[in-house]
Amino acid sequence: MIDRIVVETMLVTLGQKLNLLLRLKLEVELGPRMVGKNAAEVCVEGALIVDEIREVVNANLATVETEALTKSHDSIG
Repeated sequence: MIDRIVVETMLVTLGQKLNLLLRLKLEVELGPRMVGKNAAEVCVEGALIVDEIREVVNANLATVETEALTKSHDSIG
């Protein structure tokens, strides 16, 4: 069992990290990565960006789960 406050805190942090990641990938990197590419190359580059986002999201979810379990265990014991 994981303490509700721990979960809420971790979800807020995760949401902030995901917002930052999306802003980085879509507002900062997207334009420069698409310059000079044709439609097919843009699709490939877009797929790479999605893969990069998925990789970071999955790593963050694993970290959040581990940290939540650890914090919850520490608060119980």
